[in-house]
Amino acid sequence: DGLNQLPVPAPTTQQLILASSWSALVFFCRPFTNTLETMVLSVLLLITSADWVGCVNGQNSKVPLRANNSTTPCCIRSIAVGILSSIGIFVRFTFAFFALPAVVVYLLGKGGGGCRKDTKDDEERTRTFSAVINSLSHILFHTVLVTTGFVVVSCAFVAIDTRFYSQMSPLAVMHDNERATIGGYYIAPLNALLYNSKIDNLGEHGLHPHITHLVVNLPMLFGPLAFFFYADIANTIVRLLTYRIKGAVDDVDVNMTRTSNIGRTVCRLVTICGLFVLSCAPHQEPRFLLPVTVPLIVLYGKHLSSESGKLLLRGFWILFNVLLLIFFGLLHQGGVVPSLIAIGDIVTEHTVGSVASSGETVFFYHTYMPPSFLSRSTKRKDEPTSGSHSYCAADDGSCSASMNSTSNRCRGLELADLKGSGPDILRVEVMQRLQCSGSNKERRERVVVVAPASVWDVPSITGREYASHTLYTYQPHVTTEDMPAWNGDLIEYLSSMKICIYAIE
Repeated sequence: DGLNQLPVPAPTTQQLILASSWSALVFFCRPFTNTLETMVLSVLLLITSADWVGCVNGQNSKVPLRANNSTTPCCIRSIAVGILSSIGIFVRFTFAFFALPAVVVYLLGKGGGGCRKDTKDDEERTRTFSAVINSLSHILFHTVLVTTGFVVVSCAFVAIDTRFYSQMSPLAVMHDNERATIGGYYIAPLNALLYNSKIDNLGEHGLHPHITHLVVNLPMLFGPLAFFFYADIANTIVRLLTYRIKGAVDDVDVNMTRTSNIGRTVCRLVTICGLFVLSCAPHQEPRFLLPVTVPLIVLYGKHLSSESGKLLLRGFWILFNVLLLIFFGLLHQGGVVPSLIAIGDIVTEHTVGSVASSGETVFFYHTYMPPSFLSRSTKRKDEPTSGSHSYCAADDGSCSASMNSTSNRCRGLELADLKGSGPDILRVEVMQRLQCSGSNKERRERVVVVAPASVWDVPSITGREYASHTLYTYQPHVTTEDMPAWNGDLIEYLSSMKICIYAIE
């Protein structure tokens, strides 16, 4: 009862914007590494902002903060910056590109003890050689602290990864003959960087123009906030190119002593740096830009609460997020999870006659990567009521001895993600599975394919050797990469937006 009587502070405009953003509602509630990357970056910005607030009006770094306890010793904050940097990089190596500006500004701020006074004596004193040495020593000291926190946590991650991956077969940790270890140690961020540095690898996930993040993904994720960002950058460029460039730069130099402008500058640099580096890669998914959510809201969230055009902007923000929440939260690739959950029961119900009872192979074709753990809760009819489930994920497509050696333990459900492969690859994989099982004429295995109805071409996939029929259908399922062909009938067009589970036997 006492807790219920405590006053609840009213949410700020920025908090309301974050809570109503479709990207937050769709992505942040799902186990994407981009979500954790966003969270770690937000905490890093919060910690590094303690020094900025402490610099207001020449005060020391122990000014109380509303959002952060800046009385924490600077040494602990520096170590925390290193720890968070390590966590973020091991979550996603792209974290380094977002966090770099914030960490650099944080360390440079230590050069003057974190603060400066706008007095003539102070300005003259900072020009002395001793003051320069003192500033450099502070920067070096805190750099060592940040590095220490980073290295200690990174070593722990490397040790855990090495212990985990060393227990797996070499084929499970090698990709295209890439070097998976350095001195026997597995360094996950390095391997992720090596994998993403090869266009052939990225081509398996889809290639996009380099401007996709800038002109498509950013406005799609953040709507009006993205256009405020464009206007801000354009305004800055114009100011720097005008004949009053010197005055503009001088104004910026003066304003940089103010905390709010330091924070806004860091948020701009975080957004620009991350956007620029990610745009260099030819594979660009919208979720890669999620870490800039908080910086953009901090920078431009106030525009949605301003008096001028307030109702129009807020109305557009609400409409924009409602529409995209429905599309990306319910319609886009909406059948992947329901079909995966249904596979266990459907496969069991239709396992009759000549179809093998020893296992099923399920291909996901032209869909998002299926979260295979969702299929592990359904038991086959031939399994005992107690005991472990015999489900596994394999994608090598071979009939090797190593695969057969685990058949008794791991032949319940074999999941293979073919991503956006062509029909020829699907046909090869299907025929290979069926030919492997054809050696046992008493138990002829079938293959199950989960695919959008718009890409299912029976003759090119099954040929004349095998029969195909539909086991399950889920609507609505929209895949923008494989939209149905328009034949002039809107009802038929919309009804074609579905995902099906097909059996080939």
